[in-house]
Amino acid sequence: MKAAKLITNVFRAVFNQLLLGLVLVVILIIVSSSIIYFMEHAEQPDIFTTIPDTIWWSVTTFTTVGYGDMVPVTTIGKIFTSLVLIAGVALFALPAGIITAGFLEEMRKQKRTAKKLICPHCHKPIDAEEHVNH
Repeated sequence: MKAAKLITNVFRAVFNQLLLGLVLVVILIIVSSSIIYFMEHAEQPDIFTTIPDTIWWSVTTFTTVGYGDMVPVTTIGKIFTSLVLIAGVALFALPAGIITAGFLEEMRKQKRTAKKLICPHCHKPIDAEEHVNH
């Protein structure tokens, strides 16, 4: 139960940051889908048919899965795809960093709370180091 409470506290603390990251990913998927459509549609109208269809390309490229069913053939499309791949790796590292920072902060909070003791005589909070001399 202690571990479950720790995980719950962490996700509550970083929820807004994770939500912001998700919104950023959705925006980048839509923007990159639109860009690749305009780069590739003239050369491959039967593959890059519409902007909503290119969302599939964007998702598979950002996640670095790349099934190969939608592949750019223009030089500018290949360069753009390379940038999207690099951005995808960075974007998926972002939540891991946010969650890790949340765990570190929660551990610091728990450590601070554990160090605070209440004096049995005066009922004032005291630090663990002061407890010996109090």
